[in-house]
Amino acid sequence: MNTIITMLLAAIISTVSGRVMRNNEDSARVEPLSFATVALIAPDNNVTAGTTSAYDGTFVLKSVEEGTYTLSVSFVGYVETRTEVTVNGNNDDLGDIVLQPDRKMLESATITERIPIVEQKFDKLVMNVSQLPSAQGSNALDMLRKAPGVYVDKDGNVMLNGSQVAIWIDGRPSNLSGETLETLLKATDATTIDKFEIMEHPSAKYDAEGSGGIINIKTKKNFLKGLYGSVGANAGGSIYDKKLHPDANGNVNLNYRTDRNSISFTYSPSYNSGSNIIYDKVLFGDGYNSVNETNSLLKDYRLNNVAKFGDDYKLSPKDALGASVTATLASEKTLCDPTDNVSVTSTDGTELYKTFSSLNDTSKSSFLTANAYYTHTFNEATGQDLSLNFDYSHYDSNDDYFVNNYVGPASATDVTGLIPVEQVNLNNQVINIYSAKADYSTLLFNKVKCETGLKWATTGTNNLSSENEVRNDFDYNETIAAGYVNLSTAFGRKWMLQGGLRYEHTFSTGDWVSLGTETSKNYGHLFPNILITFMPSKWRFTLNYAQRVSRPSFSQLNPSSLIVDAHTSIVGNPNLDPQISNSLYFNVGYSQFLNMTAFLNSTDDMITQVLTVGDDGYQNYKWDNFGKMNLSGLSLNFTQLPITKWLSLTVNVAGLYFESTSEKVVAGNEYVNSRFCVNASGSMDFVLPKGITATIDAFGMSKFAYAQYIIDPMFSSGFAIKKSIMNDKGMISLNVSDIFGTMKSNLSYYDTDYSTAPISRIEQKFPGQRRIMLGFTWKFGAGKSSSHRTHQATEEEKRINTNAGGVNNAGGM
Repeated sequence: MNTIITMLLAAIISTVSGRVMRNNEDSARVEPLSFATVALIAPDNNVTAGTTSAYDGTFVLKSVEEGTYTLSVSFVGYVETRTEVTVNGNNDDLGDIVLQPDRKMLESATITERIPIVEQKFDKLVMNVSQLPSAQGSNALDMLRKAPGVYVDKDGNVMLNGSQVAIWIDGRPSNLSGETLETLLKATDATTIDKFEIMEHPSAKYDAEGSGGIINIKTKKNFLKGLYGSVGANAGGSIYDKKLHPDANGNVNLNYRTDRNSISFTYSPSYNSGSNIIYDKVLFGDGYNSVNETNSLLKDYRLNNVAKFGDDYKLSPKDALGASVTATLASEKTLCDPTDNVSVTSTDGTELYKTFSSLNDTSKSSFLTANAYYTHTFNEATGQDLSLNFDYSHYDSNDDYFVNNYVGPASATDVTGLIPVEQVNLNNQVINIYSAKADYSTLLFNKVKCETGLKWATTGTNNLSSENEVRNDFDYNETIAAGYVNLSTAFGRKWMLQGGLRYEHTFSTGDWVSLGTETSKNYGHLFPNILITFMPSKWRFTLNYAQRVSRPSFSQLNPSSLIVDAHTSIVGNPNLDPQISNSLYFNVGYSQFLNMTAFLNSTDDMITQVLTVGDDGYQNYKWDNFGKMNLSGLSLNFTQLPITKWLSLTVNVAGLYFESTSEKVVAGNEYVNSRFCVNASGSMDFVLPKGITATIDAFGMSKFAYAQYIIDPMFSSGFAIKKSIMNDKGMISLNVSDIFGTMKSNLSYYDTDYSTAPISRIEQKFPGQRRIMLGFTWKFGAGKSSSHRTHQATEEEKRINTNAGGVNNAGGM
């Protein structure tokens, strides 16, 4: 009986083999072609089997059922070959398959032969990062700075068209914000990224968090069986003060796929060293006749390790489950010698005394997030499926500040003979988050796609803090329950309509243990969303309205104070309310080249750091609900516009009008602060002979207003070049950032009664931003993106933010 079964299986299962060759016109010979993509395509256009050719050009497709297929063989720079293959139970050897050079592509080398850098979809803008030469030798944060309408401030906060944005990775929240998000993005090699999906108006299916929408970072995946991946490293740094400040990062990306299982592993270590040069001037006293002026040089050293593991398993054609784990370990040390941090206090132009301050700030953090999911497809034709997600996140950080202040006469040049006064801040934060989410979709009346779902998330935060041995502990617990319905349909081939409603209810309690006081909140909110799209020919017209929320991070809620220097501290606020935004967008696009958007955004209870200056000049930045911010603007984007056969131009220009108003008294005054701002970025992309590509890019922003502050203009530029080697299996790159060393961040605060000069002004320079990085990447295996994993998870974790300070970050610019 076993023999009969074996014979029957052999009659319907076979292998298909062959060898891929290339016609080398230079040597007039036919040579083996390794790493060519070989795919067996069924009549329904689904890929039945796939692989890549070995070093000698051979390939084998196993476990192929009998039938008629199309065999596709392709490789970059060669004409794809398609052959009809009939499998009838025999082990078929197709012999040599010879690919011919694509003379049209090689001779013209036009930009239009490549995937466009930016594509406009029905409900989002897609930036294909894998097509950017500057991706080699860069990280995810560098690439975000190049995305249309995106601005990343010095603290790693990401803004889209002037509004706070939520960052997702592979269809689920990043679970981080502020400095911790910056750590993850800097540790993520840009060569592992496929694309950015920029959703200014996400549907009700997505969490309502993020007033500026969502940016989803999609990493590279593969449908081919076997082992494939890449190994890369970048090294370099910056030179200033006649010293080399090194930077280095590496990346290992491994993937293994079988008929049912897909396993991926990524490990990214990085080391960065840099410095921050700060000039801080504060006016205080009667008539503001006194001044503190501080000059500081902070040296920073950061070591990051990020590891990701994922396993997706297909139980059946209709059932899939999987799990993923991401772990981040980060350590950072910021040092400042007393002679590099000097403050001079004067009255009526006469210097009274000097303060020398030393700083030793050591922080360590670990972050673990795990996801398990299950999906079941009831009817693939109608899109009827159910997805279940379960998430757990654990965050643990220790941040210890040791500051020594040496106060001496105005004539002092160092700390000799001065007695230090020590200030010590010890902070520990532990956060645990549990969540569950269910999503169901189906087709109604054969034309309306219906999506609905429920979510439950609970968070427990424990903050242990002491300032000079005085305890300041705070516990915070929060639960969010949510549900949504989203409908979308098409009218003919030109009109599309999408509308949804999401409800989120929040229960929270804050226990200020050290003071014996408690706070509690219990509120619910409806978040509507509607999108209308008209697409005649190559033109696109889109109108969207959405309401969204930005909840305070868990660090912003912590009332513990953070000592920055002898004259500055930052403190949280357990009474913070979430900020609610209403936005209206009208978009006009043409083909892939032109995109224009007009938008209005109004935010209530804007969360930002509110500054108060004491009678002694001490600056206290406290997180608070400042008031309302209105943002309106017009953006114009030309994307990958062909100038010549070897040059394309990308230009993004936006005119933004910021208006911040405070209906309540803030820092002793009622505020109205407004200003028009121009934000522009652009790049020139070159396709050169011999596998060389290059990019020159620049970014600039004029002076703009935000809450109490005026931020000075900014400008930076960069250059990247890369070349394929080792028959396209390897890549070398050179990346230069902030070429002219112009990157800086200057902030001024004006009292409404004293408008001739700022009461507080902070000027910061970042010499470490101008750096040179040399990189090399070796890839094995090849294929196209594919994944059956379709789920989203919670948004609570991304409010984790170790950086409660950094003047004017996270909640603001």
